[in-house]
Amino acid sequence: MKVALPKLAISKALPLLLVGAIFGCEEKGEISELEGKFGGTDSALQELDETETLAISPESFNFGTVVAGLTSKVQSFTLTNNIPSSVTITAITMEETSFSLVSTTCPLVVGSVAPAGTCDIIIKFESTEAESYATKLKIAYTNSLGKEFTSTAELSGTTATVSSIGNAALSFLPSY
Repeated sequence: MKVALPKLAISKALPLLLVGAIFGCEEKGEISELEGKFGGTDSALQELDETETLAISPESFNFGTVVAGLTSKVQSFTLTNNIPSSVTITAITMEETSFSLVSTTCPLVVGSVAPAGTCDIIIKFESTEAESYATKLKIAYTNSLGKEFTSTAELSGTTATVSSIGNAALSFLPSY
């Protein structure tokens, strides 16, 4: 009988597997039936639906054009746990250094986001070089079984010098 189980589930699932072997149960569904007969369910045996994720909203954001050396307005990204168990956020990263984390309400490493729970990440964009930038906001997390996942959002922005933006950038100044 072959049954793949996460490492954390072995201690709880082993009695069920032994009972299953004694009664000739070979399919996961039959073992699940035994769970109900012998002490309820074991969440460690349940598989995570791959469509259930830690969602990021918005999924992409363009910070627009910012004058080189200045900082954009900050943008808030909301994480929503669409997984039926708590998740632990292990890292918040961006490969391009022109984008940076300002603050977060998300518990990092210690603590978790409950099912249907939310938290926010605040990002800013700035650069001293006049060019276009793009990167991914990556949120690494683990589910209650210790399986690792990553959710991403696309970030982009452009920096330009005042002379390349032209008079339009200065149009907010009062004329005398």
